[in-house]
Order: sequence, then C-alpha cells, then structure tokens
Amino acid sequence: AARRGSGPARAGAMAGWSAMADAAGGVARECWPWAAFFHACYWACRLAAPRLFETYESIERDKRGYWCASMVSSFHAVLITALSVQAMASDPALLSGADFFHSNPLSRRACRVFLGYIFSDLLLSLYYRARWAGWVENLVHHVCIMATWGIFITTGSGQFFACVAQICELTTPFINQRWFLYEAGLKSGKVYMYNGLAIVLLWFITRIIFYSVCGVKMVLSFGDMARLGYLRAGTIMFCYTAGLLLQYFWFFKIMRGALKNLKSRPKTGTDDKKQA
Repeated sequence: AARRGSGPARAGAMAGWSAMADAAGGVARECWPWAAFFHACYWACRLAAPRLFETYESIERDKRGYWCASMVSSFHAVLITALSVQAMASDPALLSGADFFHSNPLSRRACRVFLGYIFSDLLLSLYYRARWAGWVENLVHHVCIMATWGIFITTGSGQFFACVAQICELTTPFINQRWFLYEAGLKSGKVYMYNGLAIVLLWFITRIIFYSVCGVKMVLSFGDMARLGYLRAGTIMFCYTAGLLLQYFWFFKIMRGALKNLKSRPKTGTDDKKQA
C-alpha cells in the first residue's frame, strides 16, 4: 500500500517542480531586460569611475569591481524605493496589505526591476566569490529573493510584502557610502560618523521593524498564501525567515561596528581641557 501511494505523490511532486521550472522561464523572460540594463550600468561605471574618483585607481583590482557594483546598487536602491513607494501610495488596497493576491501594474513593474537587478548582482557575486567580503551571506540573500520574487511575479501575489522589502533598500546608499569613505581614508571624519548613525537608524526602522511586522502579517496571511500550494507557500515562508535572520545578523554587525567606532573616537572636550 505504501508503494502504491508513493506513485501519485511522486507524480504530484514532479508536476509541481515542472510547473515551477516553467514559471522560472517566464520570470526570466520578463526580467532579463532589467538584468541587462543593470549589468550595462556596471560596465559604464567601470569606464567612468577612474575619471570621477581619485581613490579608485589606488585600490586593488577586486575592490574596483566592488566599487562599481556599489555605485550600481546605490542607483538601484533609489530607483526601486521610488517605484515601490509610488506603487503603494497610488493604491490604498495594496497599502493595507489585506489581500495577499492584490496587485497593480506599478507593483508588478517594481518586482521585475528588483529581480532583474538581483540577478545581475548575483552574477558579479558568483564571479568574485570570496574576493568580496560577505559573499556567502549575499549569495543566500539573493537566492532567497529570486525564489520568492519569482513566485510573486508569476502569481501576482505578495505585492505588499514585496514593496515593503524593496523599500528596505533605502539603507543601501548609506552602506555603500560608508565603504567609499573608508577606502578614501576618511574614517575619522564627521561625515563618516553621521553616515554611520543614519545606517543604524534606517536599518532599525526598515529592516528590523518594517521587516518584522511583515513577518507577523505574513503568518496571519498564511491561509490565503496556501492557495498557492504548500510548495510555493513553504518556499516563501522559508526564504522570508532566512532573510529575517540575515537582517538581524547584519544589524548586530552594524551595531558592533558603530559602538567600536564611537569608542575609538577622541573625546574632543577632554582634549580641549588638557590643552587649556
């Protein structure tokens, strides 16, 4: 009996995986123009960076690749945040997040832009691998996004969660600016300190509070999500959990770095008293 029952179950699982493979092909066709666009931006930055930044020529070759990838990610962060805010602001039903399957053309476009960028950045990450710090965490992050956003795009579901997660990219330009300032030897300046404070504040608001609230809302929406099938619903929940753990892990590292930086700064008031 166990063997007879396993046949239909195996056939059902194979059909599910086949459907997901077909859906992946459809997602690729929708998102590849954006992937090509962001990859072209990367190579444009490789041409422009030597003429725009003196520091660029003095850093290692692998870091030059990271520099240009960071320029593209900052541009993408501004673009995707604007597109996601526009999609939510123009549609009160989407903003409420009450209907897991509600979407609009603007939200679906934002998802395609986001996934196209993620694919482009993933290619660079796979090329450089360990030559870029934190590449394993970045790989996990990108693979989870591709799996989840692929489902969101093909089914038109989860648009509220997608837009909120995309708005979290608001922190990216500040993260990149911190690295630029560090490589330029400006770690002791006030701009570096204020940029660090902005990172802590924005990360806590967007990637800790907003992202955690999304998790609660996602659990409450699991009944609707189950209409996608348990394979897809389980994929979304697994990838969200992995993403949430990464947000808390990165926030821990950010806080540790911020506290270390504050402790290492000279106390100007004390120094002035000593001089007096």
